[in-house]
Amino acid sequence: MHLSDIPIGMFLHHLFSLTPARDILSLGCTSKFFATVCADEAFWKRKCLNDFDKYSSTTIFEINTGPWKQLYTALSFPKLFVWGHLDTGRRGLESWVSDGHDGFPSPVEIELPGVRLVRLDAGSWSFNALDADGSMYVWGTIDGEALQHMPWQIKSPMSAYEVKRPRRLAMPHPILDIGCGREHTTVLDSQSEIWDFSDWFISCRLRSPLLACTAPESTPCQIACGWYFSAILTRSGDVLIFWPSGLGPPSSILVADPDTPQHGTIEEDHIDCIYRQLHVDLCRLPPIPRLPELDDAQGLAEERHTGLYLVKIAATIRQIIGLTNKGHVLKFGSIEDKDMLASASWEYLENYSEPSKIARFVQAADSDLEVPTSPRITDITAHFPGFAAYSTGPESTVLTGTEETHARSRPRVVRGLQNRGVTAVTMGDDHWAALTASGEVLTWGSYMRGALGLGQPLALPIGAPGGYRTKSVLDSARRNRYMVGPPAVAEPAGPVQFNTGGTTDAPRQMFCIALTASGWHTGTLVVSMPREGE
Repeated sequence: MHLSDIPIGMFLHHLFSLTPARDILSLGCTSKFFATVCADEAFWKRKCLNDFDKYSSTTIFEINTGPWKQLYTALSFPKLFVWGHLDTGRRGLESWVSDGHDGFPSPVEIELPGVRLVRLDAGSWSFNALDADGSMYVWGTIDGEALQHMPWQIKSPMSAYEVKRPRRLAMPHPILDIGCGREHTTVLDSQSEIWDFSDWFISCRLRSPLLACTAPESTPCQIACGWYFSAILTRSGDVLIFWPSGLGPPSSILVADPDTPQHGTIEEDHIDCIYRQLHVDLCRLPPIPRLPELDDAQGLAEERHTGLYLVKIAATIRQIIGLTNKGHVLKFGSIEDKDMLASASWEYLENYSEPSKIARFVQAADSDLEVPTSPRITDITAHFPGFAAYSTGPESTVLTGTEETHARSRPRVVRGLQNRGVTAVTMGDDHWAALTASGEVLTWGSYMRGALGLGQPLALPIGAPGGYRTKSVLDSARRNRYMVGPPAVAEPAGPVQFNTGGTTDAPRQMFCIALTASGWHTGTLVVSMPREGE
């Protein structure tokens, strides 16, 4: 019996569901018969919907007009774009022309052939990416200011090393979550182990009785990093804090095998890290206080009788922002040292949490805005001195605040994102970016050497977002290029345009599926949508 004797339906509805996509594609190259079978549109549509269900809240499946097999390949290997200030290795190339004062005001592509990226994160002078297998790729440097430090201030002799193109970190287990601080990176792996980096060549595995993984309260599930501390959220909703070696108070002891090298080595396609043990003095934050029940919030009816606990944390310079399973937003801080930690407490941000108050602030921000019927905060993000609390879906609402925000503070409503189907919000030192369900990237804030990605200000039309407001100011900027900076963009603008280059055909529609920002730079993962008839 030959493979071709097996009924086609057996392949499409049974065997192919157990077969890796790359093997199905290889089978399609063996004969005309299997080329037809392996190109079945209904099968690839079903496989797209099943394997990439995390994008079901976007419109990527609705707008597809090309072959579903092509879309599956595009989703499997998204393109990587970065822009902004890309010195210190962030450009992702071994050699290139320096961005000078201009930066890269439009996205530039970094090629990683054969790597299936699924997530992107940014540090202050670096980028980190995860592939489908949980391998972590890094480029840039962890500490871009190390060369300015005095010798006794340098945490690691390799902290300033620039990894000029993406390289895989040789880690023992797949990585699940990444947190980036000012001069350190902390990650969580598939074995619930926490690792901390002050440079890319030494991986420090945390050791503490509070991370025993014997109960929900000692099992980590998420990481968030402030500038000089790291926070760990456990499955029970507890929050643990530590200050990495060389940062903040001396609360850790590094144990190294005297027979091992002082640091790892950089190879052609990866960084061969050495592993060390980091015994940390973890501090457990107090439990969150009793909080009022949130009336009329979407999706809360079935949660009335469940307990209240934190489901996500984010970090500013010195504070923690928390989100509960029922949509309450809280903040904790300051976390500069143990003394300040001992006197700090959780503060409930009612104006960022309660549906009736959120609706009222939306209405007050702009009477022309369509007020959401029952807004519920479903996600948070934070960086530097700011944070965002937002709801996703068609009636998305984005509220922002700062470290000075308190219980009675009025949130700033980002009017340009109201009801835009926001799926993610991120921010750098002084710029913001949002991702919508239609795959668009919108940015606002300061130019920051191109961090907005809206194009070269000198080439933009007068009055366009990111450009100069009048001809006289534009002419002055052209004469004194670096003396007249581009004006800030007050409200979300865009979308950011992605150009793959290398073709004279009409540009493809580009659909962004992941977004990150930090410092003065921004990065995205983008799907190049297939065309009809391909």
